[in-house]
Amino acid sequence: MIDSEDDCKIQQENEIMAIKAIYEQDFTYTENSIKAPRYRGALSIKISFPQENLIFFTGGRNVSSDPPLKVRYLPPVKIIFAMPSDYPNQKPLEFELECLWMRWDWLKKLERKLLQIWEEKKDVVLDHFAEFIQNEALDYLQITFPLRLNDDYIGGSMLKTIIHTYNQQAMNQDFVNDHFTCGICLEEKRGERCFQLRTCQHVFCQECLREYFIMLIREGFILQIKCPDPGCKSQHKLTVDEVTEIVGVEMGKRYSDLLEKQKLETDPLMTFCPRIICQAPVKKDSNFEKLCICTKCTFAFCWFCQRT
Repeated sequence: MIDSEDDCKIQQENEIMAIKAIYEQDFTYTENSIKAPRYRGALSIKISFPQENLIFFTGGRNVSSDPPLKVRYLPPVKIIFAMPSDYPNQKPLEFELECLWMRWDWLKKLERKLLQIWEEKKDVVLDHFAEFIQNEALDYLQITFPLRLNDDYIGGSMLKTIIHTYNQQAMNQDFVNDHFTCGICLEEKRGERCFQLRTCQHVFCQECLREYFIMLIREGFILQIKCPDPGCKSQHKLTVDEVTEIVGVEMGKRYSDLLEKQKLETDPLMTFCPRIICQAPVKKDSNFEKLCICTKCTFAFCWFCQRT
């Protein structure tokens, strides 16, 4: 017959293996087979929402007119635990909670609730803790949105910056792992092979978008550098940085140069130096009706006939 201590040991081993399988990337532990607690570790529980929620920040450099942060992911709640030798049959899991954005009183209230869960079950509880934190903790703590947080200085960064960075990284990872149908080749591809346009959020595979934009840049059709979706209602042009990210540095530089040239050509007060070896842009001096002087080669010429 298995005694109580051996039974606890088996249950702990099974729990560690189960949590490792379920939360592989968010679970770490160490094992000490000589003395108790045999297992110590940490389990990070992600907090996410089906749609964006608003967070207002006070303190720091924030003012009341600052726009709120829109997030779908918040930094995780971390369970730091140790398993006594007679856990789970007689003693509860030894643990404490850490979370960058939760207030101290929220964490303590949540710890008491988790301890109550063990009292009710008297069984292995890490997975129960994780499920409660993930699905019920915000309601239990009466945390509602829009949420207001104090923008504290944490480990060299402001809380607002930490939350914004974490949310962006989590959304990027979601995109990489997802699958999308390219609007150009109509094939389904994994997110890591796709690109999402920032303004309209339409998704195309990187290969199609790159070849299409490079063709337009080579032909000089820079006004066509926009979302290829025929039903897209966005009227915003892509930024030079966004285009460069798609087509590469060399073609991105050509795109930037063509944009600048187009801007100069449409400016009624701009002309170009008539010297073939120069061709630099020259802005008309409002003090003179005809005289123009190239700022690059100092050639003086007439605004109207382009002769010296």
